Amino acid sequence: MENTVKLHDDDESILILTLNKELKDWKKNLDFIEKELIFLRSLLESTLAKSLNKNKEDKSYLHNTLKKVLENNKMFYNRTINFTNKTLEIRECEDMHCEAYFFNEHFEFHNKLNKHLEKVRNLKLIIFNFLEKNN
Repeated sequence: MENTVKLHDDDESILILTLNKELKDWKKNLDFIEKELIFLRSLLESTLAKSLNKNKEDKSYLHNTLKKVLENNKMFYNRTINFTNKTLEIRECEDMHCEAYFFNEHFEFHNKLNKHLEKVRNLKLIIFNFLEKNN
């Protein structure tokens, strides 16, 4: 198996393997989130949602917020792809400072991504509540 630790792997190889696995998972999650957000946008624009007697300002807010979150999701997806490509450069590091730079970049990106995922969850909850409330 390509994504397993081998007896001869050194610490650096194991870290790179872990980073790549995490990046692959992030890409899958971001891809699915995009599909979810597009579905929710379609739902908000549907005849069913338009027939609900809902506040137009709330609908407008949801549409604008959804658009921004979708744009951010695409940005994170692209950054994940770019970061995946950058991980190949870690093998060329000749000192701990270089490796630390890449790992710090990864952890910083991880924290930003988690904040994005939290915003996505909050937005989905707001949309669910908006649609669930009686007219």
